[in-house]
Amino acid sequence: MLPPADVPFSVKVPFEVKADLYKLGSFQGDKPGDSLFWLDTDYAGFTEEKLALLKNHSQHGRCYLSDDLENLETALWNVAQLIADDLPEYFCFADEVLESKLLGLRLAKGGNLAFQPELVAFQGLGERCFEHLQRLEPFDRLCDFLALSVQEDLVIMHKTSDLANRAECLLVSLPSHWDPLDKLGLDFGAIHEPVPDNAPLTKAQGNMLKAMTSKGPFVRYNWSLASTPSISQNPKLLPREPRLLKLKEKDDINTLLDTLHFRVERQTLHSFPDLNRGLFAIRIFQEPLRQTLNNTERKTQLAAAIETMSEGMLSYKGINHYKDLLLDFLKS
Repeated sequence: MLPPADVPFSVKVPFEVKADLYKLGSFQGDKPGDSLFWLDTDYAGFTEEKLALLKNHSQHGRCYLSDDLENLETALWNVAQLIADDLPEYFCFADEVLESKLLGLRLAKGGNLAFQPELVAFQGLGERCFEHLQRLEPFDRLCDFLALSVQEDLVIMHKTSDLANRAECLLVSLPSHWDPLDKLGLDFGAIHEPVPDNAPLTKAQGNMLKAMTSKGPFVRYNWSLASTPSISQNPKLLPREPRLLKLKEKDDINTLLDTLHFRVERQTLHSFPDLNRGLFAIRIFQEPLRQTLNNTERKTQLAAAIETMSEGMLSYKGINHYKDLLLDFLKS
C-alpha cells in the first residue's frame, strides 16, 4: 500500500548554512514532487516511536502556548485538511471529521474519537493509538492525532507582528538533537541561535517568516550523521553515542560505519495568511551510512562537503570526533 522508503541524498558542495527555500515541486531529486507530506513503508516504525514518546514523555513531544488556543486549534484543523488533500488515498476530511485509513481512526471537531477496525491498515497500531488518544483532553487529542497520522513532525509558527514571531505549537517527537520544550515561544532567530555560521539564517529571518506565514508552499533540506539508529534523537532522552569519541585508528572504520546513520530532514512550509500562522513540517529520513554510500560519487560528494565545513559546524554535528577516520575511508 505504501511506497518503499527512499532516503534522499541532499548533500551539497560546498557545505553552507543557507536560508534556501525552493518552491514545492521544483527541488531536483525531490521524490514526492509537490507533496507536503511523504509517507512510506517506514510509517509504522515512525508511529510506534512517536506513540512511545507521547505516552511516556508527552511534554517533550507535544508543547504549545495556551494564550490563543482558538486560533491555534483552527490552524491545526487546517493542517488536517492539508493532510487529507495531500494524501487522499490514506486520509479523508469531510463534515468536520478527519479519518485515517492507516490507523482506522476518526476524529471529529469537538473531540469525538472512534476506532473502525474494519478499515484499518495497521490494526494493532491503530488500537494502541486509540487507547492513548481516548485518555486525552480534546485539544491534546487533536495534537496527538495529527502527530500520529503522518511521519512528519509539525510546528506552528505565529507571526504576532511585522517584527515578532514565535513557535506557538511543537508536535515534535523525532527531533535531531534538540528538545522541543526548549524552543516553545522562541522566534525564528532564537531557535537557530545554536547553529554555527548562522548569519545567513539570522539575516533572512524576516523573509523566512513572511514565506512561512503568507507565501509558499516551500521545501528545504538538511542532513547530518547520527550515531544511533533511533529516529527520535532528543538529547534529554537519548544522549549521543559515546563510543565514537574513542575511534582514531584505521582499524576502527568498520565500527564507525556500523554505528553511523545518514540522517536527512525534509522541511516543508505552508502558510495560513488569514491566521498569521504557518506550518513547518519536518520529515526525517534515516538509514545506515554503509547503505547510503553505495557508489563512488556519493563518497566523493560527502568527503567534499565535510572538508568545507567550519570547525564550529564539525563540532555541532559531532563529526569532529571521527572526521579524519571517515575522510580516509571516503577518499580510499
